[in-house]
Amino acid sequence: MDTDPSPGPTNDRANFGQYRAEAHGMSVAGTTFGGQVLSWIADGRERLFRGPADRHAEGTAVRGGIPVIFPQFAMRGSGGRHGFARRVSWRRVAEDVPGRLTFMLEDDASTRQAWPHPFRLQLEALLSPRALSVALNVCNTGTAPFDFAAALHTYLRTDDVTRARLSGLEGHHFHDSTRGEDALDPGPTLTLDSREIDRIYADVEAPLHYEDGQQRLAITMTGFRDVVLWNPGPEKAAGLPDLATGDHRRFICIEAARILSPVELPPGESWRGEQVFSLRADG
Repeated sequence: MDTDPSPGPTNDRANFGQYRAEAHGMSVAGTTFGGQVLSWIADGRERLFRGPADRHAEGTAVRGGIPVIFPQFAMRGSGGRHGFARRVSWRRVAEDVPGRLTFMLEDDASTRQAWPHPFRLQLEALLSPRALSVALNVCNTGTAPFDFAAALHTYLRTDDVTRARLSGLEGHHFHDSTRGEDALDPGPTLTLDSREIDRIYADVEAPLHYEDGQQRLAITMTGFRDVVLWNPGPEKAAGLPDLATGDHRRFICIEAARILSPVELPPGESWRGEQVFSLRADG
């Protein structure tokens, strides 16, 4: 079995109870705090951004990696921003599959104070040849239906966001949260810059293609219908205590999400959403 603690499980701000798995010449690391992927190293390079560990405040969500957004997105609900899942302790599920990490969260008294439904979440990160897949499984373990929103809030690492290019969103409508208005992406390639971007793209089916001069990725998803693009820009980043100066230029969030049409889940039923990152042959 190639899944081992790295280092041993802790709850301190620097390590968050990390575990690591290796396969196919790559590694993935995750934490029991928030059931969150923190690192994906492929071809000798870190592919995910993570904020400085010494700036993380105890009890707050970890900045970077792939936080789990559940059961609401942003303030689109009556609970706290982005829900509670990314701010509570999950448990690691022992693995005998090479290159896989699994974390689980089930309802308890504290979650029911925030959201009064019985549930079980499972986050799976799996390495396959030249790819990382991250899947969120939601099970309704109660006797009444519930609905929820969810997202994998992926922070892709880049040396300079102004060099980033994204295609596959052309012709899709999006909601611009910075302006509170809807628009249509003309495409074919979205060129990013260092200004704030906060968009929710609806009904995305085609694969996305991302490149930034250093890496080229194909991004696909199943179960999720929306794609969120987010970067705080310099002004908002300056007000985020868990980012260092200039960090906003070192990542772009490309999130797989179910926001605009939340999932309605009957009792005893399950839902699965997955995001897959594949290294393109030229990157």
